[in-house]
Amino acid sequence: TVEMLKAETSAAQFESIMKATKINLNPMSVQANTLIKGLNDTSMSVQALRNVLYHNGFHDNFDLIANHDIGFIEVTVRHL
Repeated sequence: TVEMLKAETSAAQFESIMKATKINLNPMSVQANTLIKGLNDTSMSVQALRNVLYHNGFHDNFDLIANHDIGFIEVTVRHL
């Protein structure tokens, strides 16, 4: 944990490690947030998850490149 790292390294080493491993958060698209909300609100059954994916996922005007995060979520949920 971070507390163990802090206890076992100097302050300069700790700051260097924390700075080097910092991950910048990327905001998710509206479509991805909608899909996540739908998945959170459904029961854990294959049929219910499939329905959420179909209703909140790919549509005729869906741009896979612009909305790459929703594609990742859909693939991950399909292979649970």
